[in-house]
Formats: sequence, C-alpha cells, structure tokens
Amino acid sequence: MAGTGPSFATRGNLTEYLALALTTVCGFWPRAGERATRPNAMLPAFTPRAQPYPPYRASGFGEKLRVRGLTNTAAGMPTAALADEILLPGEDQVRALFCLGSNPMMAWPDQRKAEQALEKLDLLVTLDPEMSATARLADYVIATRLTLETPGMSQPAENLKYFGPSVGYAQAYAQYAPKLVEPPEGSDVIEEWELFYGLAQRMELGLQLVGFYGWGRHIESPPVVTQLDMEHKPSSEALHELLVQGSRIPLEEVKRHPHGHIFDEVQETVQPREAGNTARLQLGDPQMLRELQEVAAEDWRARQRDAEFGFLLIPRRSNFFVNSTGRSLATLTRGKPWNPAYLHPLDLEALGLASGDLARLRSRHASVLAVVEADTSLRRGVVSLTHAFGGLPSAPEEPRRLGTNPGRLLRADDDYDPITGIPRMGALPIAVEGVDEETAPA
Repeated sequence: MAGTGPSFATRGNLTEYLALALTTVCGFWPRAGERATRPNAMLPAFTPRAQPYPPYRASGFGEKLRVRGLTNTAAGMPTAALADEILLPGEDQVRALFCLGSNPMMAWPDQRKAEQALEKLDLLVTLDPEMSATARLADYVIATRLTLETPGMSQPAENLKYFGPSVGYAQAYAQYAPKLVEPPEGSDVIEEWELFYGLAQRMELGLQLVGFYGWGRHIESPPVVTQLDMEHKPSSEALHELLVQGSRIPLEEVKRHPHGHIFDEVQETVQPREAGNTARLQLGDPQMLRELQEVAAEDWRARQRDAEFGFLLIPRRSNFFVNSTGRSLATLTRGKPWNPAYLHPLDLEALGLASGDLARLRSRHASVLAVVEADTSLRRGVVSLTHAFGGLPSAPEEPRRLGTNPGRLLRADDDYDPITGIPRMGALPIAVEGVDEETAPA
C-alpha cells in the first residue's frame, strides 16, 4: 500500500485512497470531544466537527485537455500533459507560460519533450534568483529578491493543511519575520508579486486578494476578498496584513514573538456532527474499486524487470536540497554537486562497478549517465535517484557537475494516472551498464 509496487507506482489516486481507507478502518480520525489537530493560528477560527464532507466531483469538470482524455481537477490542471498541450497545434494550444516557483525543465517527466515544448512557446517568462535550466530557455528572466530580502510569515505553510491531511502545523504555531537586509545597491530585483501587479496595472486590470479556506464548496470560514488599489502599489508588509485579516492570532501578537511561538491557548475541541448531516466516510468508492479491479487483473510480473532491464528505478529525496533549489550552494553540495544513483553494494560488485564510477542508466525510452554509489539500505535490483538534477537534454551530459535527471528516462504518456495524468515515475525498469571513463563526460 506504500506505492512501491509497479502497479501502485502508476496509480497515485488509488494509493492515496487506500491509505485514507486504512485511516478510516483504524479509526484515526478525531472524534467529538477530542482535541482538534492542526488548530488555526494565522488562519481564521473555525469549528471542527466529527463529520465528513459529502462527496463532490473532483475531476471531469471545467476545461478539458486535448490529450489523453484529461480534464480539470480539484488539484488543478494536469501538469504532466502541459508539454503535449504546448506542442499540439490547433485551437486552445498553449502559447505562453509564466513560471513562478517552478523549474519545469527539471521537474516535468519526459525531459526531452519538455525541452521541445518550452522552446516552442511564443513567450516563456520565469521568475528566478539564478539561471536555472528553465531560465536558460526563457524569453524573459525576472530576477527576484532572496528570502532574507523580503518579509515572511508562517501562514502559507499553515495554509498547506487544505491541500493534504498530513501537512501543516500540528500545533498553533505562528511566526512573522521582517526583511533583514536590502539587496545590494544597484540591484534590479523585485518580489514575485510585483511582476503581476505591474502587468495588471499596465493592462488596466483590477486585482483582488482572496483568502479562501477549504476544499471546493466545503470551506471552514467565509472567503476574504480585498480589492487592491491599482493606483498606489502596496508594500509587501501591507499585503501580509491583508492576507491575515481575521486570523485566530492577530498579526501584532505574532510579531511580538520574532522567533516564532506555539500559542497553547488555542484549544480547539471537536464538536459533534451538525444536525441533519448524514454524510458517511466512504470505503468503497465505485471509481476506486474499478481501478482496484484493473490492478488485480494485471499481470504484474510482465510489468517487472526483465532480462534486458534488470533493475527498477525508484525516487529518492535528499536532506540538503528541495527539488532543484540549493544545488548551486557549495555549503549544501558539500563537494558533491551531483545526485548519485544508489545501488546495493552486491549489485555494484556484480556490475564491476564501485562507488564513484560512472554508469549509464537506460530505459526503453532514453538513457542518462550517472555517478553510482553504494547503499546497503536498498534491496537488490533497485536503483534510487533524486529528482530535479541534470542539465538540458540538448547539451552535453555533465553527471559530475550537474548530476542526472531521471525525468529523461520517462515518457509522459506511459502508464499515466487517468485523473492526474501523472505517468509512471517509480518502479521504472532500467538497465545499468558501466561506461568507459576515458570517453565518458566528466
């Protein structure tokens, strides 16, 4: 159920649903009279109740994509299909893209197709403090302020609880941090929001700042909508004040604790279900059961490794990087700016390789060079590789300087999830082959 098998590697929604079903069977949801989890601090107060939301449609509505029968979803448009929507001519072809807090060249599956798509755009704008792989393809790169050059607060992280049951703060924690330094004199940098405000101002458009707290039509507190002054640009501090209107802990109180504070006085007790609410937790959603039947009918052995592709590639996270952020910082790379391909020591020995050697990882779709390293915690036959490393597919490979991008081994239309469009990104059959160090890139 952890999603490590070949079938569940391509069934993200089903895996998540089964995890939620297990949570329900085990009774892990808060009951009436118990202390509520994730109480609000810099969000409006709400009344937690021991009741589920009635089911509502989470996909198949709104704008429909032109590829693979995908539609809009409660999580947004399927990003995994965006490259195809850019490359496919005709009505509704995507022609322009703004990248904010993202690096598609490192993140999208099927990296070669991603590069073709980004190069085909009429307009590509990226907001980035460094020349990332995506920025190198952009028509405009907007240099942005760094973290210590902007004010910040914990509200966005607290707000994450609306996007998943296992994120956000378990306690009523809050912090506000003013900007600590100004950019060097003469720097031409802005905060990200300033670009969009400036565009709207020049286009004579109005902007609203909206605080929305909940899922779909199920919200914890009424939305807070503020019409921005388009004549006089607000400060970041003023926008923060607007974002926390009606917060459980007033902003001024949060500011009294510069290093952050857990407000233990916030004690939310789960209330009984509302009168007339008959909703039940659903353990047998018809669509999920149909997918489960499809998994049961699959020949999982045929999806496993074979004589040619004898290893399974699985994702990995690093303690020193967040996606592609941090790769250029020597303090974090610690002399190793690449992402090793980890294998069990006995697999390395069988391949005639040692930690630090170069190897070629080859899928049915493409191949990449990687620096291998031993990891005794892995099962034999498994290769583990961190995502968001490497360079542009059209450039020479530099595995020891830039690392290796596993997205180059994937296809966007391979075993994709029918709702999110996310393709197979784990348990990918690959071959591992030693390479000649003298002829391979450094």
